[in-house]
Amino acid sequence: MRMPRELQRALVEAEAAIEVAGVLPLSARRALFIALGSTARARPVPGVYGPGQVRRTLVELLAVQHGAVLWRSATDELGGSADVDRALRVGLGVLRGEVSPSDALGFQDRLLEVVVEREFRNFASGLVGRAACQSLLTSVFDGGWFEVSRLARDEDLEPDEADATYLVSRALQHASDGHDAGRRFWTWLVNEVVPASFDIEPAMAMLDRGQQGPG
Repeated sequence: MRMPRELQRALVEAEAAIEVAGVLPLSARRALFIALGSTARARPVPGVYGPGQVRRTLVELLAVQHGAVLWRSATDELGGSADVDRALRVGLGVLRGEVSPSDALGFQDRLLEVVVEREFRNFASGLVGRAACQSLLTSVFDGGWFEVSRLARDEDLEPDEADATYLVSRALQHASDGHDAGRRFWTWLVNEVVPASFDIEPAMAMLDRGQQGPG
């Protein structure tokens, strides 16, 4: 499927906007998701999906899938369960109509309880867990941070207002103690994940295969 010019332009602008500090600004991410066809609803209606919502959810789930290695490594150390891996299956199940929005939200609530405790013990893995929670909300509502003021910076947002891609990038930088991980992540997301998500079925297959991002 040929990408529309609006999305091609947003991808070029996003790549140019990746900062030395390993950040893709909120405004550039917003433009990407708008170009994918995602729209915020003032009053979200669970279970009402358009192509833009599906694509945005796939981008977030693929980002979480890449960061899930941080959750798994902390789980080996701290104990617990592979809740982030299950979140990926739940999110994909919502998009395919195999999991109800209410079941997804119930799982998200339970995962968030684990995340809050995990953040105090292993911050990077906690950020990945929070990203998984946000991706589940996106799968159901397609709202969240789109409703934040266009003047807002990531630093101005509460943890539950940040989108999943930003949270994963922060987790990767925290775990590596450097900006290179953030730049690699955003370059991968802009050049591979967002274009791949435009073709919905192949992107779903990427999640099924457990395809990982850059090392």
